Amino acid sequence: MALNSDFKVKDSLYVGNSACFVSQINTPTILSAGSTLFDIFLQEGEVSASCTLTPGEGITGSGFDGTANRTFTVCSNVLSAATYVATNGSNLIDTVATGNAQGKVAVTNIGNTTSQISIAGVGATDSPGFAGVTADNIRIGITDAQTIDTSSGVLKLDSNGGTTCIDDNVCITTGALDVVDGQILSGGNDLFSIFSEGDITSVTAGSQLGGGGNSGDITLNLNLSASGPGAGSYGSTSDSCKIDSITLDEFGRVTNVACGTTGDVSGIDAGTAITVSDGATTTPTVGVTSSCNTNWNAAYTWCNTNGNNVYDTASSPSQGTLALTDVGNSTDTIDLGLQTTDSPRFAGLSAVSLSGDGQAITGVTATPTFPSTACTSIKSTDKLFINDNAGGATSGNKNITYANLLTDLAGGAGIVVTGTDSLCVAGANSLTSNKLPKWTGSAFTDSIASSNATTLTIGGSAVIQGDLTVEGAFTCLETLVQITSAVCIVNAGTGPALYAEQTGSNQPIASFVDTEGGTVTIDDGGKVGIGTASPSEKLTLVGNLSGIGNSTITGNSTICGNTVLGGTLNACGLGDGTQSGGKVLVRDSSCNIKLDAVDPKIFTSTTLVDGSGTNDKVAKYTATGDTIGDSSITDTGTLITLDADVTVGNGDSIKIPATGGSRYAEEQTFTATVGTSETGVATFAKSGLKQVKYLVSLTKGVNITAFEVNAVYNGSAPCGTTYGIVDAQAATQLADIKITSAGSTIDLDITAVSASTTAVIHGVAIY
Repeated sequence: MALNSDFKVKDSLYVGNSACFVSQINTPTILSAGSTLFDIFLQEGEVSASCTLTPGEGITGSGFDGTANRTFTVCSNVLSAATYVATNGSNLIDTVATGNAQGKVAVTNIGNTTSQISIAGVGATDSPGFAGVTADNIRIGITDAQTIDTSSGVLKLDSNGGTTCIDDNVCITTGALDVVDGQILSGGNDLFSIFSEGDITSVTAGSQLGGGGNSGDITLNLNLSASGPGAGSYGSTSDSCKIDSITLDEFGRVTNVACGTTGDVSGIDAGTAITVSDGATTTPTVGVTSSCNTNWNAAYTWCNTNGNNVYDTASSPSQGTLALTDVGNSTDTIDLGLQTTDSPRFAGLSAVSLSGDGQAITGVTATPTFPSTACTSIKSTDKLFINDNAGGATSGNKNITYANLLTDLAGGAGIVVTGTDSLCVAGANSLTSNKLPKWTGSAFTDSIASSNATTLTIGGSAVIQGDLTVEGAFTCLETLVQITSAVCIVNAGTGPALYAEQTGSNQPIASFVDTEGGTVTIDDGGKVGIGTASPSEKLTLVGNLSGIGNSTITGNSTICGNTVLGGTLNACGLGDGTQSGGKVLVRDSSCNIKLDAVDPKIFTSTTLVDGSGTNDKVAKYTATGDTIGDSSITDTGTLITLDADVTVGNGDSIKIPATGGSRYAEEQTFTATVGTSETGVATFAKSGLKQVKYLVSLTKGVNITAFEVNAVYNGSAPCGTTYGIVDAQAATQLADIKITSAGSTIDLDITAVSASTTAVIHGVAIY
C-alpha cells in the first residue's frame, strides 16, 4: 500500500489478515494479523536478548556474536555521573522557568532552591532594540482605547505562508488604514472570504484507493492487487535457526524470509564494576556490583525523573555570557554582566597580569612584586612606567624609554648623555688632571689655572676684583700692574701727591684710558687732550662741554656742534634781518632751537583764517578750503536756535530743567534683545524720579507690536499701566511686561512671544 505524505496514521493501523503497515509510534512495527513479524518468526522459547549481546546505554565493549569472548564494562562517565549525582545532586539545576518579573529567569536546583536571574536589557524599565522580531506568537496588548501609531511607517501583518490571527475585534477608522470598498484586503482577497467557513469541493482517490467525490460525504476504499503471498507461515522453526532478513513488496507484504544458524556464548569476562556468573556457559549472567548498583539506581532514579532538565554541557559563546545546555538539548544563555560593553564593579581584584591602557579602572591598590633577576645594565630601549596626570590618573598612564629619560635629565646645563645609556658632566672627557675647570656656557674645559699640592699656577693674566693681601715678598717681574679697585693716594707731606716725570723722548707724560671709552692724555709738550690722545691745542676737547658758572671768552668762538643753554640768551647786540623762506626760530620738545616753517599768512595777511560769517551765528570750521563760516546754530544771547536735525550721542540723554533747575525732564532711548523668558531692561535712574512714560516697540522679523507704558515712582516702589497696544500682525509679540526697581534704575521686565526679539524703548522721565 502506498500512502502519500498527507496521510497520517496514529499508532498502528490494522487492516484484515493480509495487510501490513509501519506503525507511527517511536519504534517502527510491521504487523500481520495483529502480531509483529518478529514475534511471528521467533523460535519457541527464544528471546531477543539471547540472540546477539550488544552493549547498551552506560556499557562499553564490542557486540558479542558467539564467535569470540567479549568484555563489557560500565562507562566511566556513567560511574562519574553516578558518583557526582550521589554527592552533588541537590546542587544541580533542575528547572529553568519564567521569573517573578519581566526580564528575570527562575532557576531551581534539585535541592529546591530557586534563584531569580536578571537578563540584562529586557526588564520592565528597559527599552530594548532589535533588528527584527520573529516568533510563533506575537501579541500586542493595548489598553484604554490606545492606538498603534503608524504615521512614520507601515504596520504589516505578513504570515509568510502561514496564518495571521486577530483575536477579538479590529476597529478600522478612516485614514488609519487603507480600506478598499469597505473591505480589508490580503493578497487581493477580502479577509471575510479568507477566514469564513467553507466545504471541501472535491476529493480524488489516489494510488491503490477507490471512491472520492465532489459533494456530501465522501468514501475512500483501499484497493490492493491480488498478487503476492497471502496468509501463511514464513521462516523456520528450528532451534538453531535465526532470521537473517525479511523481504517486503511495494505494498509492505512479506515476500521472503532468509534464515541462518545461531551461535553460542563461549565466555564473558567481567570488567570494572561488572559481575559475571557462568561466563563460559551458554546461559551466562552479567550484572553490576552491589555498590555500583546502589549508585546506579540512585542515578537512574534521579535521571529518570530529572534527566532532561539537567545541564550536561556549559560554554561561553561570548565574553560575559554563560550557555547551559541540558540533556533535553535546551540551551539557556545567562548574561553575567561581564561583557565588553559592561562596567562591572568588584570589591577587590587579584590578577597575575592586566592588559590594556587602564582606562576607567579606579580604586586599584597594587602591591609591588619585584622580579628576583636583577638588571645590571639598562639598555636605551628599555621602558619605564610613568603617570603625568594628563587628563586624569588613568589617561596619564604612559611609558618612557631609558634613552628619552636620560635626554630629559640632561636638559639642564652641564649634563649630557654619553654613549646611549649614561650621563656625564659636559666636557669632562677633555679635562686635564690638576687643571681647574671653567664653564664655557655649554661645557667645562681647562682654565689657565692649575694646582698641585703646594702651588697655584696661573698661566696668563689675572684680574683680582677684590682685595689682594700678600703676606710674603712681592716681586713684580713686569712694569704693567692692573687693578680692579680704586687707587687712592694720600700724601701727608708737602710735595705733590702724585709726581710723574717723563724722561723719554716723544712720549706722553700721562695717559688715562677707560676701556669702555674715554681718554685723557697729557702729551710730550704738555698739551691736554680730553677724548683724544693727540691734542692740537693746550686744551683739546672731543665731545660735549658742559659748565656750571660763568664763562668768559676773550676772542671769537666757533661752535660747530650743538649748544645747550640752561639760562637766558642775551642778544642785545643782535642785528636786524630779513625774513626769508617762511621760517622762524622755535624751541622743540627737546629744548633745541631750530628753524620751523609757518603759514606765510602771518607775514603777508592781516587774517590767519579765510571766510566770513553772519551776526549771532555760531562759527563752524570747514577743513576743505581751511575756512570758517556760519553753522546752523544761532545765539542771540537770550535764545539759541537750531536750524537743522539734531542727533544726540549713542546712549546719551537730553535734560530740560524747569525754572529754578531743581525740576527737569530727561529724554533717552534704550534698546535690548528680549526672549521668551523675562528680560530686565534698565532705563532711568530712580533717585528723584516722579513720573516716566515709555513708547515701546517689539520687532521680530516682519512682526511688530507697539505700546505705551505710563508709570510713577513714590520713592519705594513703581506703579504703572500698559495701554495702546498695536500689532502689525494677527498675533502679538508681547507676552508680559512688568515695571520694577530692584537696583538703582527703573526697569522694564519684558517677556516676548518669540526668542531674540528686539525691544526699542523711548522714554521721557520727570524728576
